[in-house]
Amino acid sequence: MKIGFSLQIALHFICLLVIMAPLLAGEELKCDIFVYDSIVTADLKLAGMFTSELVSSIREGYPLHLEIEAHLKKSYPLWIDPTLKKYQAQIHIEFQSFGARFKLYLLDFNHEITESSHKDFFRIVDKIDEQMILASKHINNLEYDDHYYLSFTLKQRRLTAAELSRAGQWYLGMERSDSEQQPEASNLPEKAFEQVLDMTRMGPEKREFSTFTFKPGKLPIIKPR
Repeated sequence: MKIGFSLQIALHFICLLVIMAPLLAGEELKCDIFVYDSIVTADLKLAGMFTSELVSSIREGYPLHLEIEAHLKKSYPLWIDPTLKKYQAQIHIEFQSFGARFKLYLLDFNHEITESSHKDFFRIVDKIDEQMILASKHINNLEYDDHYYLSFTLKQRRLTAAELSRAGQWYLGMERSDSEQQPEASNLPEKAFEQVLDMTRMGPEKREFSTFTFKPGKLPIIKPR
């Protein structure tokens, strides 16, 4: 009965999320592609995708979690474009009421972690844009006159199933310390909430973008300073 009631609590949370957690703006992802130190490199800019409504929802306690997946593909006119390499990055932004600061956790395409906090949200966005550099393949490993492009998938999560589970348990007075939890039962609420998310289609929202096709031999070259 408690699990059934906690599912009702989850649905209430989901209804709130629909209202209070807007998606990224409909603007296209901006991406400049060039050769830097003999590496085909992409410089992503996400600043235009953050709306004032989204900033307000983060400030009100709804964290933003973005997962970015990039695929370097070779273009074939009459065939399926194969993925030559895959890259991943993650961005998490939350608001800390103590100190009234936005907190950024970023795992970039090079698997390096960046943490930053600032009262001005767009200083956080500037930090994201500084770190969203994708160093792809060495130009000698690509055919100079063949066509390539990068495809991107952005997944925006409102809240994870685990966060909803903990919220429901706290509301019902069910949350216990880790030492008190039974291993075999600890995943039951989370699995139940995952099913709720699937049924209501409130899993991660996806946005997909592709760059222009390019020939490596025709890309601008930027020399290291």
